Amino acid sequence: MLLKSLEMQGFKSFPDKTKLDFHQGVTAVVGPNGSGKSNISDAVRWVLGETSSKSLRGSKMEDVIFGGTQDRKPQGFAQVSLAFDNTTHLLDWEGDEVVVTRKYYRSGESEYFINGKPVLLKNIVELFMDTGLGRDGYSIIGQGRIDEIVSARSGDRREIFEEAAGITKYRYRKQESERKLQKAEENLVRLRDILGELESRIGPLKEQSEKAKQFLELADQKKTLEISLWVHTLESSKQNLRQQEDELLLARQNYDTVVRELNTIEEQTQKVYEQIQQLQMQTEQLRLQKEQNEQTSSQRIAKIAVLHNDIEHNQETIQRFQEEIRAFSATSEQLEQQKLQKAEEIQTLQTAMEELQIKLEQLEQQLLQLSQQGSDFSDYYEQLNQRLNHLVLERSKNKLGIVTKQDQLQQQYHQQELLQQNYSRGQSEANANQEELMEVKQLLEQLEENRGSLSNSKQGYQLKLESRKKKQQELNDYLDRLNTEISSYQQRIKILSDLENSLEGFAYSVKTIMKESQHGQLPGIHGTIAQLIELPSKYAIAIETALGGSLQHVVVENENAAKRAIRFLKEKKAGRATFLPLTSIRGNKLQQNLQNEEGYLGLASDLVHYDPAYEQIILNALGRTVVVEDLDDATVIAKKYQYKFRIVTLDGQLVNAGGSFTGGSQNKNAGLLNRKNEISELQQGVKRLVEKQESYQGTKQQLDSQVSQLEAQLQGIDSEMTVLNEDMIRYTGEQKRLSQLEEQQQQRLRDIQSQTDRCALEIERFQQEIKQAEQVVEQSETEMKAMEQELSGLKESRDDLVGQRKELDNQMNQLRIQRAERGKELENAQMFLQELENRSRSAQDRLGDLEQNIQTHQQQIKQLEQQIVLLEEESNNFTEQ
Repeated sequence: MLLKSLEMQGFKSFPDKTKLDFHQGVTAVVGPNGSGKSNISDAVRWVLGETSSKSLRGSKMEDVIFGGTQDRKPQGFAQVSLAFDNTTHLLDWEGDEVVVTRKYYRSGESEYFINGKPVLLKNIVELFMDTGLGRDGYSIIGQGRIDEIVSARSGDRREIFEEAAGITKYRYRKQESERKLQKAEENLVRLRDILGELESRIGPLKEQSEKAKQFLELADQKKTLEISLWVHTLESSKQNLRQQEDELLLARQNYDTVVRELNTIEEQTQKVYEQIQQLQMQTEQLRLQKEQNEQTSSQRIAKIAVLHNDIEHNQETIQRFQEEIRAFSATSEQLEQQKLQKAEEIQTLQTAMEELQIKLEQLEQQLLQLSQQGSDFSDYYEQLNQRLNHLVLERSKNKLGIVTKQDQLQQQYHQQELLQQNYSRGQSEANANQEELMEVKQLLEQLEENRGSLSNSKQGYQLKLESRKKKQQELNDYLDRLNTEISSYQQRIKILSDLENSLEGFAYSVKTIMKESQHGQLPGIHGTIAQLIELPSKYAIAIETALGGSLQHVVVENENAAKRAIRFLKEKKAGRATFLPLTSIRGNKLQQNLQNEEGYLGLASDLVHYDPAYEQIILNALGRTVVVEDLDDATVIAKKYQYKFRIVTLDGQLVNAGGSFTGGSQNKNAGLLNRKNEISELQQGVKRLVEKQESYQGTKQQLDSQVSQLEAQLQGIDSEMTVLNEDMIRYTGEQKRLSQLEEQQQQRLRDIQSQTDRCALEIERFQQEIKQAEQVVEQSETEMKAMEQELSGLKESRDDLVGQRKELDNQMNQLRIQRAERGKELENAQMFLQELENRSRSAQDRLGDLEQNIQTHQQQIKQLEQQIVLLEEESNNFTEQ
């Protein structure tokens, strides 16, 4: 087995990875002081399992890690790998090369590897046993260890020789096997105790097992019922959900129907509104047409009046012609006489004609002027009237626009009111939602606070429960130890009692006597000295040594009892025994005062307890025996008192009267005297342990009750936490829903506010337009009033002109009539004068002409009357319209 290489990193003075290859022929590592030669040997020792920091020339194991310099930081770990050639398979490891690695961190953690596989330090130590390379191997001898080996004790040198001889591995295996066996024996004892304890618990555990099985069955039934309940609840929830979805679908359908009806109503309303606007425009047009018709009717009425005037004039002319015909017919005889008169009249008529002609020309000139004025006036009047009509139309349009704008304004007011109502309702809903959200947040905060409180309570209860369980476990462990100790005591008592009852350790003869005595065959037997005394265990060895064979001496009532017992032994050939009759044995107590002697403990007879009836027996056996601490004290006291009495030490060494010494190891009878005392002490111990156990049972019950209560409280807290977590999940979802709803409501309020702002702007715009339109209407009405006043003045002027023209027309007509009359008269007179002789013919002609004129005028009257009828019908039609 050859050493192949050594690799170090972070180990002492080797901060960097350093690898040393040991080729064949390498026997030493040389270098100046402080170069790290010793650190290499320390690295080898360390990687092979050295655990002593002092052996590595350090105060603590952390010193093997590179500690840093002024120029370099400290390393966080140290690692050393040592490689061996294992082609000879001297090392019990697979492979031709074995690489042992050890790694140590500043945190104190260590890692061990063999060929890169993690192992324990124990594996490395076992691997190099008997090779001389182990942790304590002789192959690595550090500084100053040669003198240590030379001056070492034989036992230490023996370990080196055993290592060299290859015994160490087997010794180690032996020690490991002994430790395992000892541990197995301890485990067996423990298992017996546990089995004994478990046997006593089988009955209650069986009952608890039955209860647990019943609980599991009931739990399964409960789980099945809960699942059935949840399934039923789920089905009910699904049915309710379907019902709610149907209702929601029906509500949506109703909502869609209402929306469609509302849209239809809005469309109808819009159509009606448009019809109203059209009717208003038609009404305004009809009103304008009515005004025009009224104006036309006035014109027709004036024209009818003119026609009536013409009819009256024609009727007057016809009457005049008729009168003339009658006059001409009546005065035809006087025509001749009137000829002269007529000649005169002709001259007068001519003069009048000239005057009439002048007047007529003047009147025509005036009429021409009036006609020109009337034409100009009519044109201006028509312009004003058209302007007035245009203003009326514009006013109507503006009024219609005002009405439209007012309707739109009312709609905007209505829309604004609806928006305000929606905003108020939305604000109320938002406020209610915010209040609900705040309540949910407060509930969540309260739930979080409750959860924190419950968590704190749970932690407190858990700490209490852990503390109580720890105490419970400690108490159970203590009670188990008490049970174990009681069982051990009871087993020991049983063993000792069996030994005591079977008189184990006593001579066969003594056993035979005592058994016969117990059966009542040998009366007067009190027992052996060992059975009749009690003493502290401290003095057991000393008293047993002092009594020696006297321990098995049998105390009897009297000499007869002794003789009967001897005869019995003789008959049964059961051996020999010594009997101590109470009536014959007398004791002698040492009189020397040894209280002040060093190591003196007392007279042996005073250190034991017995029935006063046996005082002489005890004094005879122990009255002159002194008990001291040790043999040195015994020697001093014996010399001082010239070996006049026996002295026994606590460890059983004996100085006899006369100066002989008896000592050494304890004889085989040791323990006979102590057995009864030990049974008594064990019984007292059991009694104390049972009392202690009973006293702790109450504490255990209290702890069990407290643990149960705490577990129930924790279970209750867990249930509350579960409910609280469910509430928190539910309220968190509700909070999220309300937050989303709040955002939607705020967005809706912002939309409503935006619509309200737009509506306010529309209202302001409509108010401004209405105001402007009213101003235009007011200006139009002002202008119309001025124009109506002007038209009224023009109408009066026109009426005056018409009156003047009518008067002139009447005058001209009269003048024309007069002229025509005068002309006719003149013509008639001239004709009368010129054609007097043709009077009859002329008269007839004249009569024909007059009749023709009458017919002509009558036809004119008919035509005028027809025109009047037509005008009246048109006027009536316009009036009806």
